[in-house]
Amino acid sequence: MILLVTRNKKMQGVKLMLERAATTDTAVLIVGEKGVGKSSCAKWIHVNSKRSASLFAKLPEEYISKRAQLGDYLKNIGEGTLFIDEVSALSIEQQRELLEALSSKKYAFRLIATSTKSPESLVKHGKFVEELYYLLGVTQIKLPTLRERKDDIPLLIESIVQRHNQETNSARSIDKELADMLASRHWHGNAHELVTLLNYLFQYSEAEIISSKDIPIWCVSQHYTASSADSLNSELHRMAGELLQSAKQRGIFNVYEEYEKLVLPPLVRAVLDYTDSNKSQSSELLGINRNTLKKMIREYDL
Repeated sequence: MILLVTRNKKMQGVKLMLERAATTDTAVLIVGEKGVGKSSCAKWIHVNSKRSASLFAKLPEEYISKRAQLGDYLKNIGEGTLFIDEVSALSIEQQRELLEALSSKKYAFRLIATSTKSPESLVKHGKFVEELYYLLGVTQIKLPTLRERKDDIPLLIESIVQRHNQETNSARSIDKELADMLASRHWHGNAHELVTLLNYLFQYSEAEIISSKDIPIWCVSQHYTASSADSLNSELHRMAGELLQSAKQRGIFNVYEEYEKLVLPPLVRAVLDYTDSNKSQSSELLGINRNTLKKMIREYDL
């Protein structure tokens, strides 16, 4: 797994904990910001455990959003791994049902869960069942942000470039200016944002040596300044002008709809990447309802 390529001391400690977790059968709680790789680490533990030949079952989002009872789903996991992304999103009733299932030994699955929120704080404020927290807390792994492992960024970039070249039988690279820019970036979306951006560049850039000129306009830096805002506005204005000219030539008068189709898909795609395709979080971040988001995903083929 690329995320485990590291020379960072904190991440080396995490790697050791993941390796140990793979050899045990206890419940695991993986904590960290969005984009640090919690889901990937959960899958890595399962794949490297004695349960690897069994099911890795991610609890469907509708169970969480609809506050549905978990029993029907749990009984189908067998001796596999139950993965709950954002366990703190479960209702108190669902948490108690999960605790009862784990405590009763009625089921044979192993539980691996993630949380972006502090479980201790949730327990303190009555939003998380204390007994479930203690059960999960036996093995709790805190993943560092990419900002805390900046010394790993060159290694991660090199690994992603090598993987792409192996998969495509090519010899493409990234120039030093872009590599330095990526290394100094704040990375609010952590490793997931870095991987997504590099995959985008290799997919859509035709350059043999990829440079900062290939960075897409929707990739907004945390260090977003007035000058970068002016640059983005200028680019959007240029695009609007070209669209108007093209629409006039084609006899199209619904220019707003055309422009919306041009600008919205990259925005929605960026938000979905940022939230690991969590539709509830994405719709909240965009300020739209889930049905509207689902319609956009279908319409824009995202």
